[in-house]
Amino acid sequence: MILAFARAIWGANATPSADPDSPLRLSEISLVQMERGDYALAHKTAQRAMDAVTSGNEETLAGAAAFAAMGTVLQAESNDRAALDMLLRALTIREHLLQPNDPAIAYTLNSLALAYRHQGRFAQAACLYRRAIDIYERVPGSRDLAAVLNNLGRLVEDEGDLKQAEQFFRRAIAAAEQGYGPDHPETAAGLSNLGNLLVLRHKFNQSAPLLEHAAAIDRRNFPQDNLRIGYDLNNAAHLAFGRKRCFEAEQLLTQSQAILEKNLPRNHPDIGQVMANLAEVYRVEGRWEDSEALYRKALAVLEQAWGANNALLVPTLRRYSEVLRARQEYAEAEQLQAQSMKILVAQSLRSAK
Repeated sequence: MILAFARAIWGANATPSADPDSPLRLSEISLVQMERGDYALAHKTAQRAMDAVTSGNEETLAGAAAFAAMGTVLQAESNDRAALDMLLRALTIREHLLQPNDPAIAYTLNSLALAYRHQGRFAQAACLYRRAIDIYERVPGSRDLAAVLNNLGRLVEDEGDLKQAEQFFRRAIAAAEQGYGPDHPETAAGLSNLGNLLVLRHKFNQSAPLLEHAAAIDRRNFPQDNLRIGYDLNNAAHLAFGRKRCFEAEQLLTQSQAILEKNLPRNHPDIGQVMANLAEVYRVEGRWEDSEALYRKALAVLEQAWGANNALLVPTLRRYSEVLRARQEYAEAEQLQAQSMKILVAQSLRSAK
């Protein structure tokens, strides 16, 4: 959920200004620019909004909107630490000024949860997602419910609970169809998530029509080099790889990577994940040298984006270590395995608190 409705940006009782240089308007414009893929311009516009409120207007809805917009832009740039600070500030202000069930609070909770998830802080993220869902379910006709359900489903999937994740994705599809209609990109997002999950459960015949339907919706709504098309190609590759069609998966991932690199900031984690997917195809094909080289690049991107101790790194670390063992590079393989175990132990300790 990059761009929400005005009430989610400003608060239910705020009135947007007609002044194009107002912090409220600048905050909205920065999110529109980001959704279009112009991250550099979005950052500049968000900074203008920040500059407009730093002269005594921070503890206002305009100030909260500026902090939230900058936090969302920083998040898209994979600067999650800085994003977290901004979003926490926005949440504090909004919780002070707005009613507990205002959509603006739910919007901020969702953004903040995403920052926590990117840092591997799954328990904190899940708590915030559930708070946001509870608020949106109290708001009649809220369209933003589907996005948060999708986000929580992906988090639960990362934690390995595929059955619960499937429930969240199905709820997200139903909410999107009700709020937007069956042929909207938000509905396609839920279909894609559910389709990918069914691939993980080896239910390929159920997954294929969902992924194809989602891709068809996106092709009707976006140009062929749009970021959403790049993700659809990655999803199709996921299915092809599950069906052991490695050559097809390789072609799809190569196309996906090209689109993501065109649309996303350099070293964005999504680019790293597509690289890791392609490296895994090379591994299964027995192309050990190609796989090792690409895994090395992918891990460098992901560690730069998330940090070296992030739980989201574990699958890549484990698969990369298998490649290194196959190439008899045992010392480095053991280092990666030790890094993986250290991350899992730290995550377990955090969850126990």
